Amino acid sequence: MNRYQQQASESYADGEYQGIEPEQLGDGLFTFVMSELSEREDCDCIEAAISRMEMAAHEIEQVLDGLHDLEGA
Repeated sequence: MNRYQQQASESYADGEYQGIEPEQLGDGLFTFVMSELSEREDCDCIEAAISRMEMAAHEIEQVLDGLHDLEGA
């Protein structure tokens, strides 16, 4: 794990998955986060890590907004 993945594993789900490789779990969101922060995805600096997580948060917010729209329909 690189330092960004390590920080994510310490932060995600209150550290419940700290130090655990994502392949060992069935949590798709954790797996996604760890993949996005990997060196294979060219996540090689803190700016890239933050940008990737901000983009993911934005996309999730859009999905959530769509679900709220359904709720009100």
